[in-house]
Amino acid sequence: MSSNVQCQLSAPGKDAVQGMPPAEEARRLRTAFSAFATGVTIVTTTAPDATLVGLTVNSFSSLSMNPPLLAWSLFVDSRYRSAFQVADYFTVNVLSHRQAALAQRFAKPAEDRFDGVANRRLDGGGIVLEESMAWFHCRREHSLLLGDHIMFVGRVVEFHEESASPLIFWRSRFLEDRQSEAQR
Repeated sequence: MSSNVQCQLSAPGKDAVQGMPPAEEARRLRTAFSAFATGVTIVTTTAPDATLVGLTVNSFSSLSMNPPLLAWSLFVDSRYRSAFQVADYFTVNVLSHRQAALAQRFAKPAEDRFDGVANRRLDGGGIVLEESMAWFHCRREHSLLLGDHIMFVGRVVEFHEESASPLIFWRSRFLEDRQSEAQR
């Protein structure tokens, strides 16, 4: 089903455009943002009490090659906020098309998301999920409060990548690209 929607956002502190409630503006904006397909990652670290911390993130981007920097963002009210704000290191694990269930697992509240998941710890507390198609171990350089999210900027200190098809998130759902590596 195709629909064309254009929406001009109201200015902060003013009434919504054409009587549209702010909640409706937010819903439409979220729908428009979801038109941009992204890869899917799980960002990991170790909390000060040695608890393994990880969550599904699709707000990931490379920033710079020199120095090698990347960024990702976390909702300001996330229960994992403090772990990432005090961590010196974190690891971004890029998921393959075969890891939709893992992405869903790390997106939902759970006592031990890592239970039964093959992983290994890196120096500084980052955690590599063994079946990731790529991973980037980073030293946290900056954390910036931007609206309702915190952007973390990390300097890549170690990375690994393998040839695989990525897990894609589009229109609020996972697209599992089943194209074989032989066809690439």
